[in-house]
Amino acid sequence: MTAVPLLPAVGKAVNPSGVHISPGLEHLYDFNWLYCFLLSFSLYFVLSKLFPAKETIIPEMILGIAEEASDSITDEKSNGTEIKAMDV
Repeated sequence: MTAVPLLPAVGKAVNPSGVHISPGLEHLYDFNWLYCFLLSFSLYFVLSKLFPAKETIIPEMILGIAEEASDSITDEKSNGTEIKAMDV
């Protein structure tokens, strides 16, 4: 889709004497890598904002261990021995 505007310049590159295009479009063809990158990025960004992938949206951020569990953690394998959490 992003390469469609450059097709006349591709035709001119293949057959220089048979195809006549504007000088602006001819120069755009010289920078097609940059043009296609920016147009592709813009198109992706706009479509992602308009139609976000709902399955990738996280309802809330998980920061780590919950507050209640961070004060003391009981080690089940050591017969109920309590392990104190260290502040880092």
